[in-house]
Amino acid sequence: MKVTALKFWAISDLNTNNLGSNTLYWYDSIDSTTPLDSSTLLEHNTFYYAEYVDEKGCVSSGRTGSKAFISNPVLTSVQEALCLGETTTLTIENIAKTASDFATENDLIFITNNDVPVTYNSTNYGNTYFLIQAGTGQ
Repeated sequence: MKVTALKFWAISDLNTNNLGSNTLYWYDSIDSTTPLDSSTLLEHNTFYYAEYVDEKGCVSSGRTGSKAFISNPVLTSVQEALCLGETTTLTIENIAKTASDFATENDLIFITNNDVPVTYNSTNYGNTYFLIQAGTGQ
């Protein structure tokens, strides 16, 4: 028996904490002229490009790309059905990557904090990790 916990993420789920009175538009390319509808579903490993427009209609100087990483876990049981008191073995596939896995697969490196390297700790959950594109000199 397989159970898939699907959450469909849309453009409306993308947000920012420094919007102020600006309006945020999302595009499917750096040079697209048509903003994506807020109900457009996000696709795994796809870039989306944000652009701000202020209250006077002035557009931001450039678009910022963000790559969507979507994980939809699949839970599988070795038994099709269970009765009260019975046990089974469960496996889970397609789970979210660790910060370290994500960094490795996307040619990213952990940044430093006051010249002390920031590293991934697999026993601490809920931490924020800051990554930059490798080879950018930043």
